[in-house]
Amino acid sequence: MGMLFSLMLAFAMPQDAAVANNADLQCMALFSASTAEAPEDKQAGLVAGTMFFYGKISGRSPRLDVEAEMFKLLTADPRGEGLEKNRQRCAGEMKQHGDLLIAMGQRMVESSKGQ
Repeated sequence: MGMLFSLMLAFAMPQDAAVANNADLQCMALFSASTAEAPEDKQAGLVAGTMFFYGKISGRSPRLDVEAEMFKLLTADPRGEGLEKNRQRCAGEMKQHGDLLIAMGQRMVESSKGQ
């Protein structure tokens, strides 16, 4: 329950949209660029990561030209060295949300057994 509360609190706090968008764009670019090089059994997870971060950005800033921002990011760092520095942060965020959803699903399954 504590993890859910801290997650809700994080979403409730105001944050600079440009800073948050930049962080999420870096993750989106990282997952997107990694997809083409990844083994086939890892590609679905990378696509899901790309979509997750795109959803965060588009929900926060629906008028942001994500394609143009991605192009700027990838043009500024064509070898992806700057993006690579974000791998642990981006993967950690995906894992945190994935674990939260798994736990939620398990609680729902458990609660439905008693009905």
